[in-house]
Amino acid sequence: MNNSRKINIDMARILACLAVVLLHTTARTIYLYETTDIVTFSIANLLNSATRWCVPVFIMLSGALLLSKPIEGVGDFFIKRVRVIVFPAIFWTAAYLWWRVRYYNESPSLLWIGKEIFNTTPYYHLYFLYLIFGLYVFTPAFAVIVAYLNPRVTIKLSIVAISFAALLVVSSGMTLNLVTHFLPYIGYFLLGGVLVKNPWRLCYVLPGFLISVLITALMTFVMLKAYGPMGKWGLYFYNYFSPTVVIMSICVFCLFIGIRWSLKWQPVASLLAPLTLGVYLLHPMVLEWIRWQWTAYFPVFLQPRFEIPLSFMLTSFVSTVLVFFLRKIPMGRWIT
Repeated sequence: MNNSRKINIDMARILACLAVVLLHTTARTIYLYETTDIVTFSIANLLNSATRWCVPVFIMLSGALLLSKPIEGVGDFFIKRVRVIVFPAIFWTAAYLWWRVRYYNESPSLLWIGKEIFNTTPYYHLYFLYLIFGLYVFTPAFAVIVAYLNPRVTIKLSIVAISFAALLVVSSGMTLNLVTHFLPYIGYFLLGGVLVKNPWRLCYVLPGFLISVLITALMTFVMLKAYGPMGKWGLYFYNYFSPTVVIMSICVFCLFIGIRWSLKWQPVASLLAPLTLGVYLLHPMVLEWIRWQWTAYFPVFLQPRFEIPLSFMLTSFVSTVLVFFLRKIPMGRWIT
């Protein structure tokens, strides 16, 4: 991978990680929409809509890195992936189950632990590790497809796979578990492997991104009024397989790949990109701890107009610093 492409991938990982933190920071205001003024809610809704690409783009970036050529040495590939995913999955699953027992007074049992792991719900963000592991299992086969199939055919195949997943969301709600969670994301994974070499033109993807964000925000506002945040359709347009988020995600990925970063960004990219997985895994704990401090000492900062920017900046900064020093510990690298 040449230096310019590496900077693009690394900066995309950093920005996608920040987008995840912002998405989770604004989510509280979305669920409190009935008690929030319309201007504040609209800003939170727009920010949340504008970051809905984060997980699909993470998946596409994984595809871009792993599907560039056929996998040689499948055994070595799997051994490396075990270290990258399995150890963090074990550690953070245990950590967040403990967090729920310690701070949310849930009652632990072996049945409860087994059920949460099987349903990929130890915490709301940990499903990512389970679905990535599922994709890794089939990466050698996917790499052959991307290498030898015509790129246009692979793109069409990927769009069909994403469309099928979108139909499952509409028809059944697509309840996923440890075995199946990766299946809907295969299309995104393949697209990353193809579009990293053949990105769509910026003159198309920038307007596509802006339009899809606006439609997502507008339709979410309408659907929330009709169904509420807990209704089946209330937050449909936030789903990673809603039409607008699919378009948004593809556009953002192509935008990241197409941007020409100056080599001056190389030190920043090299420093922060390796921290992104750790920040993704740790940040919910940091975000919740910060909110507890607001509740105890500065209740005014729980108002969305203060809470969103302050919690986002503090969560991003504190999580990054903690992961940076955690990775200085010998075993810290194994879990981040």
